[in-house]
Amino acid sequence: MSIKTTLIIVLGITSLFEYALAGCNKEDIQFYLDKGFTQEQITQLCATGSESNNTPDYQPYQQKVIIYSNEEAPGIKDGFTREERKAIKELQLGADVRDLSVDQDHIKFRSVVCLAVQDGKEIDQRYKTCPDVDVVIDRVGLSAAASGKKFGLFGNRVLQVQGNIKRTLVRGEDQFPAKYRQKLILFYKHKTSKPKMNLPIRGDYSTTKLYDVVSALSKSPEPGTTLAQNTEEETEPTISSEEKPKKKKRWWNPFD
Repeated sequence: MSIKTTLIIVLGITSLFEYALAGCNKEDIQFYLDKGFTQEQITQLCATGSESNNTPDYQPYQQKVIIYSNEEAPGIKDGFTREERKAIKELQLGADVRDLSVDQDHIKFRSVVCLAVQDGKEIDQRYKTCPDVDVVIDRVGLSAAASGKKFGLFGNRVLQVQGNIKRTLVRGEDQFPAKYRQKLILFYKHKTSKPKMNLPIRGDYSTTKLYDVVSALSKSPEPGTTLAQNTEEETEPTISSEEKPKKKKRWWNPFD
């Protein structure tokens, strides 16, 4: 092939490329080059004379952003913070109760409430029972008060907690013997009507640690709301005059 023929071919290819780029100006070509398009791709784009129909969509790189919901923010799992999860585990270790569970609003467990009534002066006329009760304590307004022994200097160690506490007899009131039922029901209602209870402590678990655990699970009330709690001191149950059995009249005997 002669030099003349070769020169004609090169000029033809150059003219063809310039013709292919006729649909783009200098700024368009530079834009495509900056975006990484090849010469063949630029030729194809400009040869059509129209950018709108064939220009591939260009999407600039954007770093992915992970958005957490309020319930699963960093450090939160199943709706609980890391501190709450730790407190729940410690409560299961330290509280001497059964079937303990904690949700967003309540602490629930099964315990006992001990009742005793006297039907006469003799020791064998005293009846004592400790029925199972299901306990539900609101986390809002919950607080730990005092700690010590169940009976002053004696008995198991307990932590007194205060708040909105609901207790339900597992087997109902019919579990009480008919002979003592009325007195036991009165005593039960008296013992469970106060906004506080003794939470028994398991083994040698630290009382101070359990206090901190209960405090960690406590929630403050919403702004503008108040908690109505009965703060009266505990007293022995009383029976109204209508409920008191009437004493039989006794005649005075002058020969006694």
